[in-house]
Amino acid sequence: MNEIEAVIDTNIFISALIGRAKSIPKVIINALYERKFSLVISLPLIRELEETLQDPKTE
Repeated sequence: MNEIEAVIDTNIFISALIGRAKSIPKVIINALYERKFSLVISLPLIRELEETLQDPKTE
């Protein structure tokens, strides 16, 4: 387990999905994939992410 733990807000996940390759949100998500820190997440945050991804305005 990494020493660094972080909570990532929904807007960071969404921005990483739709943003430019070198955007800060994509850099954050890439660091997560590279296991540079551990993700701390809650069920309400997962639900918010699901709702946001299903919202037609997000497209």
